[in-house]
Amino acid sequence: MNIDGMSEETLEKFVDSGYIHQFADIYHLKDYEDEIVSTKGFGRKSFDNFIESIDNSRNTEAYRVIFGLGISNIGLTNAKMLCHQYNDDIYALIKSTKDDLVKIDGVGEIIADSFVNYFADENNMEEFNNLLKEINIKKSEAVSLANDNIANKTFVITGSLNHYENRDALKNYIESLGGKTTNSVSKKTDYLINNDSLSTSSKNKNASKLGIPIISEEEFKEYLDADIEELYSPFLLKGMEETVRIIVAAINDRKKIRVIGDYDIDGICSGYILTSGIERLGGIVDFDVPERIVDGYGLNERLIRKAYDDGIELIITCDNGIAASSQVKLAKQLGINIVITDHHEVPFEITEGGKIYILPEADAVIDQKQPDCTYPFKELCGAGITYKVIDAIYESVYLNGTYTIDVANDVKSEDIISKEEFMREFLVFAAIATVGDIVDLVSENRTIVKNGLKHINDIDNKGLKALIEANELTGKVISSYHISFIIGPCINAGGRLDTARKAFELFRCTSENEAVIKAIELKDINDERKDMTAFYTEKALDILKNDDRYKNQNVIVVYLHDCHESLAGIIAGRIKEIYYKPVFVLTDCEEGVKGSGRSIEGYSMYEEMVKADTRFRQENTTDEHLFIKYGGHKMAAGLSIDKDRIDIFRERYKGKLDC
Repeated sequence: MNIDGMSEETLEKFVDSGYIHQFADIYHLKDYEDEIVSTKGFGRKSFDNFIESIDNSRNTEAYRVIFGLGISNIGLTNAKMLCHQYNDDIYALIKSTKDDLVKIDGVGEIIADSFVNYFADENNMEEFNNLLKEINIKKSEAVSLANDNIANKTFVITGSLNHYENRDALKNYIESLGGKTTNSVSKKTDYLINNDSLSTSSKNKNASKLGIPIISEEEFKEYLDADIEELYSPFLLKGMEETVRIIVAAINDRKKIRVIGDYDIDGICSGYILTSGIERLGGIVDFDVPERIVDGYGLNERLIRKAYDDGIELIITCDNGIAASSQVKLAKQLGINIVITDHHEVPFEITEGGKIYILPEADAVIDQKQPDCTYPFKELCGAGITYKVIDAIYESVYLNGTYTIDVANDVKSEDIISKEEFMREFLVFAAIATVGDIVDLVSENRTIVKNGLKHINDIDNKGLKALIEANELTGKVISSYHISFIIGPCINAGGRLDTARKAFELFRCTSENEAVIKAIELKDINDERKDMTAFYTEKALDILKNDDRYKNQNVIVVYLHDCHESLAGIIAGRIKEIYYKPVFVLTDCEEGVKGSGRSIEGYSMYEEMVKADTRFRQENTTDEHLFIKYGGHKMAAGLSIDKDRIDIFRERYKGKLDC
């Protein structure tokens, strides 16, 4: 196998890992994560998605093989698009013509040419056939892996133990689950269990040398259990106590509350969690969301003034607001209380003395990335945060079968349900958003996704059921793959080409007929979005291939003047998969130019934009900024900029990854 960008030594490790001979055991790839993610086109985000996205069909085998062959321009996303079009017939795909391939969503001329040319070579075709013969993946094995079964994994145990009586007890437990234990570390070892990861013992040294993960008993237990009861207390989040006090008081006082979300999957799901949770506790609450074209991202003056005109007394943001200092100030001037819940990076300025963080002066702020927030896990998405907020409110007002204060005037005591039942539906929506927002699927995120998707077919949400049915997934085990590539894009589609209200209203449907109509409408919008995305992705790739300005750019800034601005992020993500570089895609909009960026591991997109903006101001000795508006986090960002500054922006991102 020739994998572009992978050295012979790394390739040898890759083969020794069992990837080829034990293809079902994809978690074995974790052994060599650092080497694999350095491969061109294979970032850490792609790696995590690859590990998590187990689809129980032969196509899973196919796209992993095709991606692994290292065909030029065939990244993981493109391999999936190719393979899933052809269902189980892998050889029909290999024998397809270029004209057949370009009809597939997301596959354009460049990708089709690369694919056809690769398999026109008899040696490559022979390599492909030999590789397929060596692989024996079974649906039952894939299912067991999806359920975190440790069968066939090999563990070495060393050091002192805290939770198990002795090593034999832990060995017996591992073997009872189908795992194996040995006394020595070798290339066949999957994990070394040692509570002292910094130990200088020979086993630790050998494990480190071979790239074998060293995990503690706690990590071993967390890996197996992902127990929802082990989530951190929501009250560890800075601002949670004040947030709960404000919301409970507003519910009790019958104040009009408005939740303001965002137009993507995270903003919709977090908005649904907050709105429905407050409503079920008796609150008077509604939902609003910015319109992508009119408003742009996040809280804005129009939404604030609209809330004032509607008599709103409390605004709660979700998945936005941390960068809305001026808008929060306006709300306060108008006499509206405001609570910020967000998960994005806190804005800051760079001075000679270091970073100065700029927090909105809201009545309460929850964002785990606040510099003085000590919450142990920093990667929750917006819906993960709102799940915590509703959890905290429930804990505060409900005790031993009764409400402890007069919250929820319209809720009868016989209608009070258990916390588990109350939170189950919200856990499902938190899981959907966690996968859809592409945050790291580790720690609490992994626990939320595992437990949430487990209940996705159990909850009585007519809108979600209709969306699953519209995509012909009824009765199937819904995995993170289905969320990422089927359900999630439908939820996002309304906010891209129409309005995000469509997805929110779908999940709030009480009529099955209405839910079916809305679900089909979202799917149709998403199908339209697919065609547009394929066209402009191909156009962007053609520009990069033929324009010499891009040859030496380590950070790609491509301008597609007539592309719909809502597609910029998707296209940036697809280009990133192919080139494995940070990518910005810019498009024309009513106010000038807007853009979206997608990054790679190790390059903080938002922080580098702050640096670029700071230097622009310093060099021009002016208060003017390089960007009109910008925000985001390490892996993704959004911006608006004057058209005459596009070349300045491109120049600042050419060459060095640190700008």
